[in-house]
Formats: sequence, structure tokens, C-alpha cells
Amino acid sequence: IEIKEQLRDGTSRVFIIGPTGTHQESSQAIRLPNVDALSHQEPELYNLFQSRGQSVARVWGERFRRIGGLFLRLLKMVAIPLIITSLASGVLGLGGTKSIGKMFSRTLGYYVLTSSLAILTGLLVVNIVQPGLRGSNILAMTTHTPSAHGTGSNLGDVLFSQLEAMIPENPFAALVEPNFLSIIAFTIGFSIFAMLAGGDVASAVRRAAEIGFRVMMSMTTAIINLAPIGVFFLVAYVTATQGLSVFQSLAFYMLAVAIALCIHATVTLPIIVWLTSRRNPLAYARAMSPALLTAFSSASSNGTLPLTLSCVEDRAGVRNRTASFVLPLGATINMDGTALYEAGAVL
Repeated sequence: IEIKEQLRDGTSRVFIIGPTGTHQESSQAIRLPNVDALSHQEPELYNLFQSRGQSVARVWGERFRRIGGLFLRLLKMVAIPLIITSLASGVLGLGGTKSIGKMFSRTLGYYVLTSSLAILTGLLVVNIVQPGLRGSNILAMTTHTPSAHGTGSNLGDVLFSQLEAMIPENPFAALVEPNFLSIIAFTIGFSIFAMLAGGDVASAVRRAAEIGFRVMMSMTTAIINLAPIGVFFLVAYVTATQGLSVFQSLAFYMLAVAIALCIHATVTLPIIVWLTSRRNPLAYARAMSPALLTAFSSASSNGTLPLTLSCVEDRAGVRNRTASFVLPLGATINMDGTALYEAGAVL
């Protein structure tokens, strides 16, 4: 997008909004990555652009986004209460700390396996396509990118920062932020110690968690009935606002990542489903289709979590005590797609 602002002194300013290398502009032009950046830097110009400068597609796309955003807000509204009640009821329903340790070790092992396979797939495809060696735009971008030497973190620092994130200084503040990893860790810890307390304490906490989970699932089910409408408007927004120009920059990188993601989603994960549960991967994918479509159109694992829990239990037939433990944790730390494309981005 090119915005030209005529100033009172007769001079003008030109703002170019979009990826670097997709527009031939003068050296005096002010480049911004997206429209949101314009709202922070020039709020008055942003308001003028929103009211008079947008194309028909962007005007309707913004309307679609706001309507679809209502559906996402409803999902996010129930996400945290659903995580807490489902996770607490699932942990307390395991019956003992030995069962929790077994479930956690299996879950963590699965996450490490799938993430490793995703990374290997990404590295393989990127080495074949070699997107970093194609296209003048990409090479031009690398020459203007500031050096990151000395600013990176080693693996130990990254892992320790995740450990710190699991221990909230204030659990209530973690609920407000929200910090999902802190919420999950505190809920698991609270449930384990409630189980260790035993007797009436464990029974009361378990009953409260189960009652809360039933209420939240009823609310979630009512919201999920709006999924076809919400997903329609979200997809319509993406379609209306993302033209062909989005594919012109970093095209080969996008191609490499898309190929690798397709391999992971249509080959690796279906094989795991078949080997571990002897279930038809296509039938399982159909059962999960509402959650998959919502996640694809919203790009939010945590926002889609209520819908994922409902699909896994009601449509795919997975037991609550398994789903309620594995899914909240997985939506926070098991990011196969992120692991895949970041490995490709480094190369």
C-alpha cells in the first residue's frame, strides 16, 4: 500500500506499507511493515486511511474480520476456565501420582518425537528447495538486516526461561495476562497436592472441578454451534485482504515451508495416528475438521483449544482424562509447525 500525505508547507511524505522489496519506492519513502505500525506511528493518518483510503476488498475484509472476531472472543472467553476445570478434573481422575507420572512421560515423549520429526522434515525440504539462494528480493533483504551476532540465546537459557515461565509469581496475574504455561503448571500442581491431601479435600476439589468442567463444556458447545458462521467470516477476511502480492516476496521460502507442513500433516501425523491407535487418519481428520478450520483461519492454538477439546471428546471419542491433560499442555508447548518453519528460516 502506498500512502502519500501532502503537507501544508507544500512538501509531501510517502509511506510504503508491506514487505520489503515488493515496491519500487524512492529513498525518501517511509517503509512500514503493516497497517498496524502506521496506527502507532501516525494515528491521524491511520484514521484517515481507514475512513477514505481503503479499497472495497479491504473495507469488506475489515467488516468480515470484526464479525469473525466476535466468534474468536467467545472462544477466548471460555478458554482459561475450560483449561483449568478440564485439566484439574483430568489430573484428579487419573487416580494417583503414579498415573500422572506415566501420563506426563508419555505426553512429553510424544511432543519431543513429533517436534523432532517436524524439524527434520523442514530441514530436508529447505535443503532441497534452497530458498535462501533464490530471488534478488531475499538477497537484498539480507544485506540490510542488522547483525544478530551476540544477541542470541543458547539452548540452556531458552529451557531455563521456559522453566521460569512455568512458575508464576502471581497465579492470578497469570490468569489476567493470560500466561497459559503458568496457568497449566499451577493447575497441575494444585491438583496433585489436592490428591495428596486425600480424603474429603481431594473429593471436594475433584467434584468442584468436574462440575465446573460440565458447565464450561455446555457453554463451549453453545459457542461451537456458531463455528460455521465465525469461520466463514474469518476466511472471507483473509481472502479479501491478502492479494497475490503476499506471494511475491519470499515465495520460495513460503513454498518450502508449505511443502514441509503438508508432508508433516498428511504423511507423518497420519502414520502416527494409524500406528498408535489403528484409526483411519481420514476419519479422524473429519472428526477434527471444525477445530482444524478454526485454527487455520485464526492462527491461534490457544484460542481454538475449547473447540479442539470438544471435537476430540465428542467427535473423535477420546477419553476426557486423556484429552484434558494432553491438549492444554500441547496447545502451549507442542508447536510442530513453529518448530518446522523456524528451522527452515534459520537456514
